[in-house]
Amino acid sequence: MAEELRRIYSGGGWAYDALYARSGAVLLRGRVPVVAATLGGLPVIAKRLTHGGVISRLTGDRFLTPKRWRAALAAADFLREHGVDTPEPLFAAWRRGWPFVRGELGFRRITGAVDASDHLFGGAEVLPGGWREAAGAIGRTVARLHALGVVHGDLNLMNFLLPAGGKVMILDLDKARLTGKPLGEGARRRNLARLERSVRKQGRLAPAEHVGGVLVALRHGYEAARA
Repeated sequence: MAEELRRIYSGGGWAYDALYARSGAVLLRGRVPVVAATLGGLPVIAKRLTHGGVISRLTGDRFLTPKRWRAALAAADFLREHGVDTPEPLFAAWRRGWPFVRGELGFRRITGAVDASDHLFGGAEVLPGGWREAAGAIGRTVARLHALGVVHGDLNLMNFLLPAGGKVMILDLDKARLTGKPLGEGARRRNLARLERSVRKQGRLAPAEHVGGVLVALRHGYEAARA
């Protein structure tokens, strides 16, 4: 894979574009499209970093510094060292075109997995088997992040991956912040409220009692992990 990446980058290209052009490449959903393909014999995903919210219309994928790339790698290394599952980072690249920086991140693709939004609300009218366990596991994962002093700046259901038979994985760490100490109550509440808003948004087509049940199970998992 390293040799293939060298060829791509030395020619001024991006891995994202090279993967996108390949036969069999798949675009995965998300706020920013993520491309999945094979690179150097490994299943990988590549994503471009972009701004979110209102500012994205003005700035798009242009940053002033490579801070977001470094934050993603640091958070991934930290969480993996502390037993929190997140996809393995495989490469990161950025270039400066004065005065802006653009770039991409690449991770090992987890096959046979589904994001929590699709799992919990993909059937709209029917909750899947094991939904309480899945929601509780998400809550426990968030509690672990907070105990480790990690604030995930984009905490939403689509950023939790549920591998077949595996633990919950947390995604999109470029907005994660390592505080160096367990979060205080106010920071915990604010971060958890962001996730709960996502549950309501992603479950907007589902019966209200289903959304409420997921929220209760998530909270129970969170509080149980703190006990």
